[in-house]
Amino acid sequence: MHLSRSLVAAFAFALLAGCGVEELESDGTDEQLVEDTAEAEQALTTAKVWFTDGDGVNVRSTPSTSGSILNWLAEGTSIGISCQTTGTTVNGTNIWDYLPGYGGYVTDAYVLTGYDGFIPGMPMCTTGGGGTTSSTLGAAIVTKARSYTGYNATAANCNQFSNYYGTGCIEWCSDYARYVWQQSGAKVTNLTSSSITFYQYGQTYGTFKPKSSTVSIKPGDAVVWAYSSSWGEHVAIVTEVSGTTFRSIHGNFDHNLDGISSVYETGFKDLNWDAGTGAPILGFISPVK
Repeated sequence: MHLSRSLVAAFAFALLAGCGVEELESDGTDEQLVEDTAEAEQALTTAKVWFTDGDGVNVRSTPSTSGSILNWLAEGTSIGISCQTTGTTVNGTNIWDYLPGYGGYVTDAYVLTGYDGFIPGMPMCTTGGGGTTSSTLGAAIVTKARSYTGYNATAANCNQFSNYYGTGCIEWCSDYARYVWQQSGAKVTNLTSSSITFYQYGQTYGTFKPKSSTVSIKPGDAVVWAYSSSWGEHVAIVTEVSGTTFRSIHGNFDHNLDGISSVYETGFKDLNWDAGTGAPILGFISPVK
């Protein structure tokens, strides 16, 4: 959401506020037409990491204590589980939970699911985890996102993505991101024109990953820039990852400062890039099917 030089001084706040921070409530034009929340919750069980000494748990590449460590989750972290399997016994249980938002497994010994054994109705993992946020979904999102490269809104910010949702001529980074997710097969329940709803989506489904040097960024993830967890500035879609750097594609991005907002893909950026909003990266959110 870069701004043209001629508008920065007088309208900076108004333009930044437009990309999805006006209000957090549903306006009646959101995703009731797609799927209701109850149906969405059936696809992913939300739980929390719990460790009796206040430490945390490793996310591993396989359901084994010998699997490579992909990430570390602090006690109290909300996580989404898409399937379960058996593996190394830890503290009396051999159950392991697959976390699609992190692309790996945690032992169920340190997860509060509400059950002592397998979660009723939870599918068993297939080879590779059977992840809800699979590489196939991520690839579909990237392909769909790139298909709109070069698209320009009008000078009044009228655009096809907001028009699809009936939200009018507004700053449209959020409408672009949720449209691409939806058209690619991801759930978009409760996402709105407010960019902070992507953060809330991640909290609901346990796929939010705060910015850190160990964050597991994946193509197809949404990246949110925000000053706090209640006030978002911008959202984009991750297209490629190299270590802790990533490329991203944006709706409502004035890359050449001509006052016209476009769909535009950036080069590789690091975790400190502010996307021209002034706000830091809050974190990354994986979609669920």
